[in-house]
Amino acid sequence: MDISMVISIVMIVLIAILYVIFIIGLFLLINNDIPIYRFKKSLIRAIKYETVHSIEDVYNLYYGARNINKTNNYRHNLNRIIYRLIYEQNRSLGNSNKEKVDETKHLIEKLNIFLKENENISPFSYLPSQEKSLFEDATNYLRHKEFESANKKINEISNLFVVLNDKKLGADKLAKISFVFGLASLLLAIYSVI
Repeated sequence: MDISMVISIVMIVLIAILYVIFIIGLFLLINNDIPIYRFKKSLIRAIKYETVHSIEDVYNLYYGARNINKTNNYRHNLNRIIYRLIYEQNRSLGNSNKEKVDETKHLIEKLNIFLKENENISPFSYLPSQEKSLFEDATNYLRHKEFESANKKINEISNLFVVLNDKKLGADKLAKISFVFGLASLLLAIYSVI
């Protein structure tokens, strides 16, 4: 077998592997977005026909569309989806007629109300448990005018950010080194075939 034939076979195999990885990734991405799309459409329809009146109604739609159990930490994801929905509705206004603009404004107002209710029920839901606990403690200390304790919590939060930033910098450095080694390995593999 001639070297160019071997190189061609290796390249075809590599392209086939990359294609399969791409298709699997695309399938997972689409499969994950379907319940979110269903929830968004259901929420818009429910607001339009005034069948959703409270954040509990929104939760029920979310549970149904996402098929999740109520013990999961879903509030942060719900906030992200509502933020995205507000953005999409604002973007869709473009050259709309007055009726469409009024309908969209009403929808955005309701979405903002639900967003605020969700954030009031579970502030800091978007944070991991350790960070959430620190912020909740600091908020409680401030609410009870215990400023010294609040300052201690704020210092703990500051220290946590320093540690997390150091971890991120280390991970970034490791990713760069891994990329260089991966690229070098690929080049060596191609060179060894030639």
